[in-house]
Amino acid sequence: MNTPTGEPIDQRDENRDGKVSAGESLRFWSRIWRAAPSAVRKSVVFVLGGTLVVLGMLLVVLPGPFTLPLVVAGLALLATEFAWAQTILAHGKGKLSGIKDYSLRVLGRIRGK
Repeated sequence: MNTPTGEPIDQRDENRDGKVSAGESLRFWSRIWRAAPSAVRKSVVFVLGGTLVVLGMLLVVLPGPFTLPLVVAGLALLATEFAWAQTILAHGKGKLSGIKDYSLRVLGRIRGK
């Protein structure tokens, strides 16, 4: 099987011990992922990313940690395949930057600087 660029997927470099390096393994799986049909990639990303977002939202009302990191991780995963998720993530980054600037201004006033 070949990638869209024509490279064979099953070709890997092995070191002297016959083991495949972590970087080479990652490139191997990356080539397989890129060779998968778009509909398959989008379906897998939608299910995994959506699951992370839903779990994060559930943890808002249920007792447990990791609420925000799960939502952000889910959106980041969804943003790899969907433009609407990229837009939401970019909007969230902008809001977070504004909150950080505001917090630094308030802290500066509290400390008397």
